[in-house]
Amino acid sequence: MSDFDEIIIGEFFPQPVTGNKTFVSVYAHHPIHGEVSLINEQENLNLKEVFDLISEGDAIELEVSDLDSGKYLARIMIGDNEFYRVILIDHG
Repeated sequence: MSDFDEIIIGEFFPQPVTGNKTFVSVYAHHPIHGEVSLINEQENLNLKEVFDLISEGDAIELEVSDLDSGKYLARIMIGDNEFYRVILIDHG
């Protein structure tokens, strides 16, 4: 089984994000190192974070209080694998 088969990425929560932080669960049978980037609807990079997850079921935490309300595409890179999720931010 390849590393790709062993990695499951959940959805970001809460949705929409109304506070300062959002989370996404990552399930892997081994420690992983990766990067997550948030891209807005104008295709501008707004946030880039590197993460290390040690145990199965860890979560990636993102601080989003400095971002404008709107829709973002999260690109999660783990090794050579890319995963995409949508994040809605609504600061009211």
